[in-house]
Amino acid sequence: MTVKELIKELREYPSDMTVTVPVDWDNVDEFGNIEVAEIEHVIEQVYPDVQFGDNEVRELMLCY
Repeated sequence: MTVKELIKELREYPSDMTVTVPVDWDNVDEFGNIEVAEIEHVIEQVYPDVQFGDNEVRELMLCY
């Protein structure tokens, strides 16, 4: 997913909603709920693209 796609998706939701990520997909309770963690911050990771030469690969990481 690209940042542009993420922004488009997030615009469909109220701005005061909490953003979470699933922690353990295999641990589902009897009601179908899974453990989640709230996103605490966002960081950017930049590293050289060793496969194609001088290009950089940039990733946005949602951290909990």
